[in-house]
Amino acid sequence: GVNYPALSVNKWGVVPGETYRGQARTWCNPNAGLYRSAAWTSLVFWTQPTSIRVNGIEDRFLFDIYPNPNRGEFDVRISNVGNSKMQLYIYNVLSEKIKVVDITEYNSLYHFNLSHLPKGVYMVELKSFNTSQFKRIIIQ
Repeated sequence: GVNYPALSVNKWGVVPGETYRGQARTWCNPNAGLYRSAAWTSLVFWTQPTSIRVNGIEDRFLFDIYPNPNRGEFDVRISNVGNSKMQLYIYNVLSEKIKVVDITEYNSLYHFNLSHLPKGVYMVELKSFNTSQFKRIIIQ
């Protein structure tokens, strides 16, 4: 499954440049109850991208979070090949923005102390133009 605000999920074994197909169906009820849709979507075909292109410009960026899980203190290492303007967002389980950081130094390390927050799963989004990469962090 994919938790909001993420729009996708990384699957092991997906190879850049390979063509895949997939289907989906709803597993939750928007009225807050359990629900499983009886119907699957039609097959969707795609070729896994090797990099992201925005307006013809290749925009590749990577980020790592460690340690993960943690006790509220963690580092985010950012590598930006294209040196484009980026922002880092941290969301709680309700998709509320906890923190927003403008990334000004590329290929850098950013330290965060969120030990004042409740234990749980949080989402980190690294955004450039209209492309995003998401990772989960766990505060124990």
